[in-house]
Amino acid sequence: MKQLFYLSFLFLFMIGCQDVTDTPPVSTTDPAGSSLKSQQAYESLEIVFTQWADGNFQNASDFDALNFKTANALYKEAIQLNPDNMDAHVGAAITEILCTYADTAVNRVVKQWESFGNGDSQVFPHPIKNAGLLSSTSQMVVPVNEMAKNLLKIYTVAKVDPPLISDMQRIIRDAFLPRINYAIEQLAFIENVDTFKFRVSGKMQGDSKLAAVYLYPTEFMMTDALLQGVKSMLEGFLVYKFELSDYKQASLVAALQQNSTTFFYLASDGTTHSQNAKAAMNNMIDKMLSGITKLENISGRKSDAVIKIGNDGLQQTDLDTAKKYLNKMKTSMTSAITVHLDNVGSDETPMDIQVFLGKFFDNPVQNPKASFLPSYSVTASGTEDIKFDFTAQTFADFHFPDPTFGGLFPGMTDDNMKKLMRIDE
Repeated sequence: MKQLFYLSFLFLFMIGCQDVTDTPPVSTTDPAGSSLKSQQAYESLEIVFTQWADGNFQNASDFDALNFKTANALYKEAIQLNPDNMDAHVGAAITEILCTYADTAVNRVVKQWESFGNGDSQVFPHPIKNAGLLSSTSQMVVPVNEMAKNLLKIYTVAKVDPPLISDMQRIIRDAFLPRINYAIEQLAFIENVDTFKFRVSGKMQGDSKLAAVYLYPTEFMMTDALLQGVKSMLEGFLVYKFELSDYKQASLVAALQQNSTTFFYLASDGTTHSQNAKAAMNNMIDKMLSGITKLENISGRKSDAVIKIGNDGLQQTDLDTAKKYLNKMKTSMTSAITVHLDNVGSDETPMDIQVFLGKFFDNPVQNPKASFLPSYSVTASGTEDIKFDFTAQTFADFHFPDPTFGGLFPGMTDDNMKKLMRIDE
C-alpha cells in the first residue's frame, strides 16, 4: 500500500484546482494560524484518501467525486499566513496535482474521451506507434496516416462528439500548465531542505492500521522531475496547431493535405512552447539526477522512507544504470551523441547514428508535413477510410526532403534513413 500511495499521487499529476492568485497576500505572518490550517488540511486529506481506498473508482472521470479542493485551499491559506511552512508547501503541491478532476472543463473532456470504444480493444485498429515503420516500398506510408485513421475511428465509434484536438490544447494551455507550474514552484521551496520530511499517516495511505511513512527530499525531487517531464510533453503538444471542425472524413482529408496550414502547422507561439519544452526536459534530467543523489545520501537506507535502496526497494545497480543514461541524455541536449543500433534494414546490419536531442526543440519547422515527408497525396477511400499515396513510384525516386529531421539526426543520409525505416528496394 505504501508504494501504491506514492505511485498514485505521482501519476495523477495532471493539474490542480485553483490559481495561486486566488488568495490575496497578507502583510504579517501568523505561524500558529498557519500550522492550524495545515493540520486541518491534513485531516481533510486523510478523509479523502480513505474514501479513495474504500471507493469504487473505475474511470478517471470518477475522481471528480474526491474533494481535494478543501485541503488545497487550506494549504494555500497556510502559506499566506507563513511562507516558511514547509508542510503547507508540500500539501499545496500534492493537492494541486490531485484535484485535477474538480475542474469542470477537464472532467468534461475526460468523460467525452471515455464515451467512445465501450471497452472495445479495436478502437485503435492502426496503432500510432507503428506509423512510419516500413518493411517494403509497398508499405511506404506518411507517418500521420495511422493517426488520421485513428481520428476517423474515434469519430465513427463515439457515443458523443469527442473533444477536438484544439479543445484539448486550449485546456492544456489554460488549465493544466498553470497548475503544474504552481506545483513545481511549491516543490522547489522544500526539495533542497535535506532535513525536512513529510509524514504520511496510515489514514492517508487508506488504512489507519498501517504505520506512518515519510516523504524525504528524494520523493520531492523525483516528483518535481516527473512534473517537469509532463510539462515538457504538454508544452510540446502546443508547438503545432491541429485545427479541425470535426473528425469527419472530409475534414480530415482537407486537414492532412501536405500544404495545409491549419493542421500539424507551427502555431503562432509554437517556438516559445518548443523552448519551454526543452527547458522542462533539461530540468527533468537534472531533478532526476539530484533525486537519485538524495536517495543515495539521505533517505535510501531509512526504514520509514517511501523509496528505498535494497531488498525492499531499488537496486544500486539499477540506479547506476539510470544515472548513466540520464547523463547521456543530458549530453544529447547540447551536442550530438552516438547511438548504436542493431539489426537495421532488411539485411539486419548494425548502424551507428548521431542523435542531437536538443535540436528537436530548436527552431521548429513551419510545416513538418512538407519539410520532412516526401511528396504525397491524401484522398477519401470509400466512406470510412483515408488513402495516402506517395508521388514517387520507385525506390530511387523516394527521398526525404531533410533526412536529418531538422538536425535531430546530424549527418543522416537519405539512404540510411530509408534503411533505418526498413524501406527495401
